[in-house]
Amino acid sequence: MDLEKALEIIIREGTAIDGLVCEARLGIDSGEDRVKQLLQALRVVAAALATDTHLDRKLANALYGLSFHLDASISRWKHCSWIDHYTEILSEIESLFEGADEPSP
Repeated sequence: MDLEKALEIIIREGTAIDGLVCEARLGIDSGEDRVKQLLQALRVVAAALATDTHLDRKLANALYGLSFHLDASISRWKHCSWIDHYTEILSEIESLFEGADEPSP
């Protein structure tokens, strides 16, 4: 997966009407494949940010939405097959914020 595709996945899952954030708020299980794809995208972006610590606002917004709503919905998803990836996703998001400069306008 290249950086452009990874950013597209993260922003879509964090902001689109059919993204993980909206599904989380509705209590919908998005499925293990989508969660694994999101985790892969987060890792691609983290690798890219190792040399460029810039987060644009769209990405920062999507990351915040994902972390907030996934965390708020975790009790509903204890039975889901992807629950093992939950902690990894939140850790990747946290590391992206920790290693980034302030978001640009």
